[in-house]
Amino acid sequence: GAEEVLLPEVEEDLDKIGRHLHEAHKMGKTSSIIIVAEGEQHGNATEIAEKLRKISDCDYRVVVLGHIQRGGSPTARDRVLAAKLGAFAVESLLEGKKNVAVGELKGERSTIPLEEAITKKKPLDSYLRHLLPILSR
Repeated sequence: GAEEVLLPEVEEDLDKIGRHLHEAHKMGKTSSIIIVAEGEQHGNATEIAEKLRKISDCDYRVVVLGHIQRGGSPTARDRVLAAKLGAFAVESLLEGKKNVAVGELKGERSTIPLEEAITKKKPLDSYLRHLLPILSR
C-alpha cells in the first residue's frame, strides 16, 4: 500500500513525488507511506522527509524499522533451508572451499565467491516495479 518506494537502483524525482503527495493531500488523502531503502541516493529517510516537506508543504513522520521488520518466527521452510545450507557450508569447508558464500540458486545448493556475493547487484523484479503504481492507488 505504499505510494512510493525509493530504491538506490532506481533514479527518482523527489520534486515529482512531492507534487504528487501534495495533490493527493489536497484531494483529501490523509496519509501516505513512502518506503526508503538503505543506500537511497537522496539520503536516509529523515533527509528525504525534510526535502519532501519543503516541496509538498506536508507533514512527515519518519519510522525507522531497523531490525523490527526482520523479526518474527521462522517458517518451516526457513528452518529447512537453514539446516540444508548449514550442512552444505560444513561440507564445502571439508572439500577445501574457502571465502565462499553458500545459498540456493534455482533450487540447487551452490557456492559463490564471497567478494562476488558482497558486490554483485541482484536485478530488481521488473514486474514488481510495474505493479507498484497500480497497487499504491
